[in-house]
Amino acid sequence: RMGSFATNERAVARGLDCLAQIDSVDKADAFTFVIVVASDPLIVFGPRTFLSSILEKAGGSNLAPSVGLFPHLSPEWLVRYRPGRVFSIEPGLGLQFGRVTYLDPEIFSRVSFQMIKRLADIGVAVPGVCRE
Repeated sequence: RMGSFATNERAVARGLDCLAQIDSVDKADAFTFVIVVASDPLIVFGPRTFLSSILEKAGGSNLAPSVGLFPHLSPEWLVRYRPGRVFSIEPGLGLQFGRVTYLDPEIFSRVSFQMIKRLADIGVAVPGVCRE
């Protein structure tokens, strides 16, 4: 059990090291995004949330309005603002709007190396030193 704790502690430390380096990402990889919490009604992560901050450090720009942590939007809003990436913590999201990337809340609710690795897996720019 202690071995598991030590392994997890090392993974968190590695994740924090990588997060500190994300600021060095080339902003040429910039992208716009929204992160969907629920599709009916359409609720998204606002810019002042942990996950939004991580994606912004990696060159993203959250298009959600700064109205609370989880603004309610309309499908028309999505069509009007056309985010480059749509992320969702809702599996099987039924939006018919471009590519939707699922972000597992188990991975993205805390800092860990697994979270950084998953960002690289889904094509979000992270420094090469953060990849295995």
